[in-house]
Amino acid sequence: MDLAYLDHLAVQGESPLHKASAPAKLAFLALCLAGVIMARSVLAAGLEIAVLLAVIWWARLPLGRLFHYTLYPVFFSSVFALAGVEGFWPSGVMVILKAFGAALAVILVICSTSYVEVFAFLGRFLPTIVVDGLLVTYRSFFQLLSKMGNLFRTIRLRGGYSPLALFRNIRNYGAALGLIFIHSWEMAERMYKIMALRGYQGGIPSGNKAKFSPYDLLPLGLGTAILVMVVSI
Repeated sequence: MDLAYLDHLAVQGESPLHKASAPAKLAFLALCLAGVIMARSVLAAGLEIAVLLAVIWWARLPLGRLFHYTLYPVFFSSVFALAGVEGFWPSGVMVILKAFGAALAVILVICSTSYVEVFAFLGRFLPTIVVDGLLVTYRSFFQLLSKMGNLFRTIRLRGGYSPLALFRNIRNYGAALGLIFIHSWEMAERMYKIMALRGYQGGIPSGNKAKFSPYDLLPLGLGTAILVMVVSI
């Protein structure tokens, strides 16, 4: 996942949706997810997806570059729909559409809301140490995931993986996981020292305070309209 690109979309966007506050957009996400859960027909789920796609286009977000992020939930929901749902139509299709709709709603909020604003809002309800831990974990998780993928790819290129050599595969990948664990420990130590040198004393301040603005009416009204539409169909 290209986290830097997602952050760039959230910070540099100039649409009215980008200008709305984080609480309003989180409420919009909650309403959209409620609509996904409460959808009772393929038509209702499809209409919600169509509205979300239209909002993504209207917010000037590159759907072509973001579309592949929806493939993960769609793939796993497809496996569940094919293996665990009796009758692919309409039950299996509903499972896939709900996963796709939920993924679109999350992508829309992530790409229009700075993660700093989200964690600053969470800081009003959660202990400071918990919010700081979530913020640091959010950044480091994807870095470690990328490093793990590169390390596993290196093992394959150097002949460290063979479909027929199970015990050798376990040994090689176990050593790789151990290396990742050591790297994560060192990264945590280095990150703490950097934060301490920059004056960290148990709290990461945010310069953006969540205040109500006329732009907040857009996600709140849109989310409410989506939920009403889905429930009424």
